[in-house]
Amino acid sequence: MNVFKNIFFLGRYTSVYNPYKYLIAVETENKVKKFISKERPLREYRNEIEKLKKLISAVGSLPVTIPMHLFYLDCNHINQVHTHTAYVLCIYMLYHQFYLDCTVSISTR
Repeated sequence: MNVFKNIFFLGRYTSVYNPYKYLIAVETENKVKKFISKERPLREYRNEIEKLKKLISAVGSLPVTIPMHLFYLDCNHINQVHTHTAYVLCIYMLYHQFYLDCTVSISTR
């Protein structure tokens, strides 16, 4: 029966998310906190934010629906979760860098 082929295709499609699954892991936020806990040049922040922006773009280009036998697999929610997480991490780093810049600016006056 063709419906049983869904199992194969579903497993194959979920492997598309393997490069992004760390975004929804608890350790990811801890890594970002560790990154911002050390004083770093602005260039390093920019590089990390650029990596996250590339992830947002890559996840955004993943298909929203996958045609299966007898139904469509809706991947919109999982794509949004991954994109939102990367976006929040970007904002978190930007905010931290902005806060540091303001603090340094105020203390040097």
